[in-house]
This record gives sequence, C-alpha cells and structure tokens, in this order.
Amino acid sequence: MRHPQSFKLDDSSLLELKNWLRSTTLPQGQITRAKILLGLHAGKTPTQIGDEQLVSPKTVHKWRNRFRSSGIEGLLDEQRDGRPTVLNESIVKQVLTLTTEYVPEEATQWSERLMAEHVGITPYQVRKIWKAADLQPHRLENIQDQQ
Repeated sequence: MRHPQSFKLDDSSLLELKNWLRSTTLPQGQITRAKILLGLHAGKTPTQIGDEQLVSPKTVHKWRNRFRSSGIEGLLDEQRDGRPTVLNESIVKQVLTLTTEYVPEEATQWSERLMAEHVGITPYQVRKIWKAADLQPHRLENIQDQQ
C-alpha cells in the first residue's frame, strides 16, 4: 500500500489558507485549492481529498506541486492565453447583410452554425448579432421566392 507524501504547511501559509476559507469574495476555485492543501497538511490522501472536494486525485497532485514550486502565488488564477475575438463593425455588417439579402447555397436559410463557418466567428457571436438586430432568419421571407 502506498503512503501519501509528507506535506506540511509553514505557519504563514497555513494562516493565509485558513483566511481564504473565511472569505466571501474569493473565487470558488481558489477556496477549493486552499481546502486541498489544508487536507494534505492534515494527513489525508489525495484520493480522500478528491472525494471530499469533487476533484480528481490528479488535480490534488497538481495543486500540491504548484504550491511546492510557487508557494501561495502558485494557487492564484493565471492569465489565460488568447483574447476573445472582437466583433468589429465590418463583421457585424457582413452577418446582417448575408442574413437579410442572401440565401446560402447549402440550405434554405441561415443557421447560426452555417453563418459562423461562413464569416469565421463563433455561433454564439452570430446569435448575439442577430439578437441585437432583432433578426430571426427562419422568419424572414425567402429572398429566392421573391425573384
């Protein structure tokens, strides 16, 4: 049987993590990380902690290792790569023009997915544009029927 690696927090880290648990403004993920480390400090196994916190033992190991290498700072959320796509005016105009003036070759009307693929944005962004313009492509009169 494997025994958990010895893990002890120094007094200042222990105090800091206990303070995190009392906070009402910290992100839930940060509080979970504090509970993980406090559980390890109490001698619990990663599997026990994972069961209690509804995370995998692998996640417990990840935060233990991150704490060992970077201390308390390693438990804070890091900046994520990539910036969300900005919907500029030309993209919005292109979506609105296509929606109201053209019928796709592969369908009888535009769908969010089809428009997103055609313009190069996400279906969610198409939905936002249509909602802001109060457009419902399935209710537009078919342009081909008028010709």
